[in-house]
Amino acid sequence: DDDMWSLLFNHAPIGSSNNFSKPPTLARVSKIVRAQSTGTSILTTKVAGSLLRGRGIDHPCKSRLVGEYATFIRQRLLGLREQSLMRNIDGGVINVIWSSRAPYIRKGKRYAPSRHIRDEDQLLGFLRDRLGPQFNITVVNFGQISLKESIELMVGADVFVGTHGAALVHSLFLEPHSVLIEMFGCDRAPTNRHYHNIASLVDVQYKHLEGMSCIREEITFSQKSQEKLLSMIQTSAKESRLQALKRLR
Repeated sequence: DDDMWSLLFNHAPIGSSNNFSKPPTLARVSKIVRAQSTGTSILTTKVAGSLLRGRGIDHPCKSRLVGEYATFIRQRLLGLREQSLMRNIDGGVINVIWSSRAPYIRKGKRYAPSRHIRDEDQLLGFLRDRLGPQFNITVVNFGQISLKESIELMVGADVFVGTHGAALVHSLFLEPHSVLIEMFGCDRAPTNRHYHNIASLVDVQYKHLEGMSCIREEITFSQKSQEKLLSMIQTSAKESRLQALKRLR
């Protein structure tokens, strides 16, 4: 939050508070841009039923305004011109960013997100073996890195893979030819359209994977699910490169 504030303004925030149980104070600047969850937003509208599986309506169109905002943040934070954001896409290594929800420690505090993947290392080993050296899979826990580091990873990604969760908001900073693969399981179903709609707004391709089992808040992949994810990554990489080449012509 402080990183983003510093990008937009020339002075540090007066203060901030994420505790909405406290009485109003001058320091509660965060409420200007964030309110308590009501189960709906501009990204997931007309929610019905359980909030955990709340349905949103697909947003099928890209937004020039949102795209320009993402470009502004990339340029401001990384000091890059838009034309320099395009990677060497004619051949070369395909970059896959894998968003991990494994437990982690930040500033001395341990976090254990739900919906993390059981035996994640084995799954990643399977993918690396089958995809081969043309694919570079980078495993990231976004809770442990800065905003700048997060956006740098997005700028370099061909395919972004992750379980439904807050880290997928970084797909806002993917390049238009990239692909987002969202995995659903446990208490989240594909009726949650948050990240589909973000991808649509910035003209990023979107795919989702479901059908995995859930054991004590851990998503478990069967052999069939592993093969399906493998195929999805391979197909997404081809589509990403084709779209990128079209944009360069």
